[in-house]
This record gives sequence, C-alpha cells and structure tokens, in this order.
Amino acid sequence: MLLGTAVDAWTDCKYDADMSTNRFGVFEPLLDANERYLPLLKGGFSTGFGETMDIIFRIVDQTAAETLNKDIVALLSSPDWRPHIVAIVTMYVARDSCEPDTFDAAWMALHGGSWVSPQICLVLSLIDPGFGDRALRMITASTEIVPDAGLSIIHSHVAQGPAGVDRESTKLHKALRYCLDGTQTGEGGDYDGGGIAHIWRQYFLQYFESDRQA
Repeated sequence: MLLGTAVDAWTDCKYDADMSTNRFGVFEPLLDANERYLPLLKGGFSTGFGETMDIIFRIVDQTAAETLNKDIVALLSSPDWRPHIVAIVTMYVARDSCEPDTFDAAWMALHGGSWVSPQICLVLSLIDPGFGDRALRMITASTEIVPDAGLSIIHSHVAQGPAGVDRESTKLHKALRYCLDGTQTGEGGDYDGGGIAHIWRQYFLQYFESDRQA
C-alpha cells in the first residue's frame, strides 16, 4: 500500500509539494512525465542512456554557461534525487564551465541526503578540485545528512527514499571513502555507497571512452 501511495504522490506532485511549472529551466524536457532521467541511474548500462545523453549534450551546447550553471543549481536545490542525477551528469559533461557555486550546490545535496549520493560523489571526485579535502572533512567529522524538514513523510519517501538518516549517512560515507581511495566493504546491497559508485563509474565512464567523447 505504501508503494502505491508513493507512486500516486510522485504522479500528483512530481518531486515535492512546492514544485512549480518549468522550475528547472532548460532541463525541463528531462524531468517531465516521460522520465528521461531514469536511464542515468545505471550509467551506460541501461536502455535509453544514449538518447538521454544526447539531450544533455544538446542542452550544454545550446545554453550559455551562466544559464546552465544557474539551472544546475536549481536542480541540486530540490530535495529530490531525480533532478540531482540530471544535474551531476550534466556537470560532468560541462565540467570546464562549472562555477564554484555549482560545486557548492552539489555538496549541499550530499548534506541533504540525496538518494543518489554515490553518483554525486563519483562525479565530484572526477571534476571538483576540492573534492579530496571536502570529502575527508565529511568523513573524519562523521557528518550526518540533514534531510529537508519541510517534507511530509510521503514526500520524503518519494523524494529521498525510505532508508532514513542513519542508513543514508552510512551510504554517503562509503561512497566518499571509495571515491577517495578506492576502499570498498564488499557487502553489496542498496546502501553500499562504495559498491554503487564503483559499478556506476564503470558504465558511466565507458560511455565517454568508447561511445562518445565529451
């Protein structure tokens, strides 16, 4: 019953209760009812990934850097993981144009408990010059995520997943550790942040190395 309710909430409200039309600017075509963001979850492994990437490349090619960064920050400012996955993949494509505020927004999404924290960590480790220092500070301080307190239980479930603060914090720290030095626990599962980042890295980078040059 909860799953059905969550699906209904997603259909009715999209990402959260405060969602407004065209909130995500140039990225709106990726976040409409066609759910073109979904193939990004599995990197180059999933059907439709290439088509979604073509849209992202087109957006990056046709959008001024200032607008692109502004709209990426808007994606990352949502509590929902769906805009986050679009944002972080776009940041990799447009990595030479990313501004400090854009990197800060990605780190804030991690602090907020993004369900796609392994993917965010992985891309930041590849393109953010300050990744090592910031990741190490989060790990050594045992930083816990701070979810959006304004979401109802059902909207939190839809936007950020059902795991809760403890498990999502653990997933984040495992992802950070893997991206820092390659450490994996080998436990597998939905909350093995290091394992998720490792697998996603393989399929994601394979696309750029063999199918298309960024």
